Amino acid sequence: KTRIKGTTLRSMPILYTLIAYKGKSLVEHVAHGLEGNFTDTAKRVLDRLDSKNDRQSFKVQEYIFNCVVADEIAYLCMTDEHFDRSACFSFMNTIQRRFQDTYGPQAKTAISYAFNPEFVPVIEAQLQHFVGEDNPSGSSDTLHRINSKVKDLKGVMSDNIGMVQQLRGQKNDGLSQGLS
Repeated sequence: KTRIKGTTLRSMPILYTLIAYKGKSLVEHVAHGLEGNFTDTAKRVLDRLDSKNDRQSFKVQEYIFNCVVADEIAYLCMTDEHFDRSACFSFMNTIQRRFQDTYGPQAKTAISYAFNPEFVPVIEAQLQHFVGEDNPSGSSDTLHRINSKVKDLKGVMSDNIGMVQQLRGQKNDGLSQGLS
């Protein structure tokens, strides 16, 4: 069961962040005052990830686990079900770039939680930027959200085009077999 001490979900919409390589946790961040079995739930979500899809979301009870996979490293965030999905993906894209720029290929050979001491402060700073009060104008956040929505749309369009091509190929194969 999830419990929050002395705060509300609105003040911290990204509740949990995990960076993992092949099921091994490299960095884990839990919002201050939050208690729960996030690690176990996140591991189950990681097991369900589709390696062909770089962005995925899973609903678990009243929470949404949003995932980005890049270069075999999974970036996962848990939010409440009302938090803007595009803002979460924008946050994760930033975390992904910062993590890859900082650790590169050494992330794949690191031991569990090796980067927690160094990278958790980076996550906390990015959380303040994306969901905190540090950005009163909102222009940077708005740009990130728009870019994230465009990337989501391009992914959906690409998937749809692939399905149409596959269906057309199957129909053409069926026609040619019927004519033989």
